[in-house]
Amino acid sequence: MYPANNPSTLRSDIADAGAAPSGRNHLTRYFEVWKHLPPPLRPARTVVELVERHIEDRDAPAFLMGVTPELSAVTTDLTAMDYTPQMIRHIWPGDTAHRRALLGNWLDTKLPNASFRYGVGDGSFNMLDYPGDFDALWCELTRILRRRGRILCRVYLTPDRPGTMAQLRKAVMKGEIAGFPAFKWRLEMIMARESGNPNVVKDDLYRMFIAQFPDRDELVRRTGWRREEIDTVDYYKGSAKAANFPTRAQLQATMPRSFAAVRFVPTTGYELCERCPMLVIDM
Repeated sequence: MYPANNPSTLRSDIADAGAAPSGRNHLTRYFEVWKHLPPPLRPARTVVELVERHIEDRDAPAFLMGVTPELSAVTTDLTAMDYTPQMIRHIWPGDTAHRRALLGNWLDTKLPNASFRYGVGDGSFNMLDYPGDFDALWCELTRILRRRGRILCRVYLTPDRPGTMAQLRKAVMKGEIAGFPAFKWRLEMIMARESGNPNVVKDDLYRMFIAQFPDRDELVRRTGWRREEIDTVDYYKGSAKAANFPTRAQLQATMPRSFAAVRFVPTTGYELCERCPMLVIDM
């Protein structure tokens, strides 16, 4: 339906889009650490297989929210969209006859009505502002997906009892949390629960981290985490960008009543998977 982007045109589009002011949006530099990110920050193979099992027609057109490489081949006709030029340039595996990446806004894609059978993402909703952006994205997905279309997106949900900051610090210092990425999400979920606001500004995460764990060398000794992995938290310093970690009830409260069926399918095979179900929505 959509021709592959002309490479020179795409490069021009990316250059024209520019970048957010330095220090204001950590995502403009996110590509620098992408290849080092393990699950849950990227989809495990088990997650990709779960998406594929829920795609009944592999030749049907799909819309991918973001440029997650692991999801770039879930159908033979896939259009990805990301608003960050650097992610398209450095992370997208490249346009082919079967896939293409566009620079744009998921909330206002400019794509034709009823263009896709599937809307796919990995943590895409968690990148938005809650709840206003959710309302806009539901509206846009409803517009660009066909009747009886399907949404498939892993979501990161705060449990009703995510624990306390003191409990998290104790678990970290006892070496009970295997991975630094899972630790960061645990920390953000506690912050979201304690504030009553699912949105967590990344600079606030950075400041909370340095307040709770000022000695990074000690953190290395206690946990076995690599120092360079811990230092990735510095990307968040000064970033006004927020991620959101709603409870299941908070997420469901944003959904239109018109959806035919909504399911949360468990994912498996990686740390914190119990908090990262696959949202499956039949339109």
